Amino acid sequence: MNIGFLSFIRLIGTAYFKKNLATVVSKLGFETPDQLFNSMQSGSNDEERNKEWYLNIKRAIRVVSEDQRPPTVTALLRHWMRSCWTKEMWINATKADQYDGLAAPETLGWLKGDNGYLFDWECSNMRKKIQATLDFLNKGCMCRTGCKTKRCSCQRSGRECGAGCECRGCVNVQFLHSPPQDLDEEEEEVEAEEEEAGSGESDDEPEELQTEIITHTFYDSDDDNIL
Repeated sequence: MNIGFLSFIRLIGTAYFKKNLATVVSKLGFETPDQLFNSMQSGSNDEERNKEWYLNIKRAIRVVSEDQRPPTVTALLRHWMRSCWTKEMWINATKADQYDGLAAPETLGWLKGDNGYLFDWECSNMRKKIQATLDFLNKGCMCRTGCKTKRCSCQRSGRECGAGCECRGCVNVQFLHSPPQDLDEEEEEVEAEEEEAGSGESDDEPEELQTEIITHTFYDSDDDNIL
């Protein structure tokens, strides 16, 4: 794997390590990212060693909302590929056709839609698991008595009522959310499945997990060379 991407993994992992320093040190017993990395098996190849280092940090972090969860290795890879493609596009900015010679965007972290290109954040299997988790978290109660007792499903779960609830006269707004279900183990299983299956991903893409690129529309290219 490209050494640039492995450096990117180290950069993001170090940022999350320092942002959650107390929790990570308590969980892993290492005070710096370098100490953790040096503890990894030296016999493994660079890619496996960097991935395992990052996943150890990811497992140690406790979050209270999905937007605080560190990205998966797949999401990091696709973000890095998009960045490399964009860099090459701007290097060619003074040429008559700045897209000439560039790889097709859909091979480097984008999906081609009817109105342009969309970010391809994750493999299809993990995307379905994430959507299922979000649907579960957004599913709320329908109480009519103010959510004051354990008869309220949100109260029983130890979390406050939210946008997915249809309750009336709710007073359950002061409690902290319980930490969402950890997807780290599922992520590792899905990534292992994707490595075995190669690039055979499904074309079924949940619309709500796609983000439109609105800066410009890319030209099609017949050149499929990888950057």
